[in-house]
Amino acid sequence: DLPRRRFRLAVVRVEGAGVLDTALRASYLGDWVSYYLALANGVDPLDVAPIDRVKAALVDASEGA
Repeated sequence: DLPRRRFRLAVVRVEGAGVLDTALRASYLGDWVSYYLALANGVDPLDVAPIDRVKAALVDASEGA
């Protein structure tokens, strides 16, 4: 568990040539932000175990539907 910290909120406008371009640029920015936040908090940004758990849960949920 990570300690709770207070932080400032920043709103970043992402603009692109169209809706898809804007979404892809925002996703790219979000990837880098999460990467550097992981490093700043001593978390391995390349560890994909949490993502694998989410994928497995989604598969389980879709098979039960």
